[in-house]
Amino acid sequence: MATTTQPVIVNKAQLIGALDEAAEIEHGLMCQYLFAAFSMKKAGEPDSPFAASLTPAQYEITRRWQATILKVARQEMEHLALVNNLRIGIGAPPYFWRPNFPVKYEYDPFTLPFMLERFDFASIERFIVFEQPDEYSPDDCGPDPRIIALQSAPRYNGLLASGGVAVRPASYPTIDSIQGLYDAIQDAVNNVHDIPALENLFVFENQSE
Repeated sequence: MATTTQPVIVNKAQLIGALDEAAEIEHGLMCQYLFAAFSMKKAGEPDSPFAASLTPAQYEITRRWQATILKVARQEMEHLALVNNLRIGIGAPPYFWRPNFPVKYEYDPFTLPFMLERFDFASIERFIVFEQPDEYSPDDCGPDPRIIALQSAPRYNGLLASGGVAVRPASYPTIDSIQGLYDAIQDAVNNVHDIPALENLFVFENQSE
């Protein structure tokens, strides 16, 4: 169904650029979750400067924590695959480039930088901020991610001020959130027959299967 608002993305080059950004962000999220998950101690590992060896009960708790984070990482893998499937469908190659960490994206809810951190309170707080819903309700489980973002920001001020964080600005002034980016991609695909520059967008669209 075509949308009733004017799409932000109005040609194939813009759509490919938006998909580039989406793939880059999903890739970056996936790497952070995997790093945190694999930084957790395993059964039988000796003491380290960060933590003592785990008891069987502690290992079982840690295993469940790791499984939860890996589940989220797999979801980001699925998102990355979906973005690249759409790229292939419109004749563009898969996109797996991403900037080195740390990096800051100017899309809500990414008010904190993307960086590789071991599993701890700081990394969990960043993940809560990254995965927050568009609208938070007091009925939702857990603390308000917006408050966590404000409380966590000072931890990264020095890093941001030092210039050691690459900043990736949003491509479109009218898009300020990752949800807005995906909405713009959806609007473009929904309007392929209403925007001349998007006609015949998909590979083999005019050929019989």
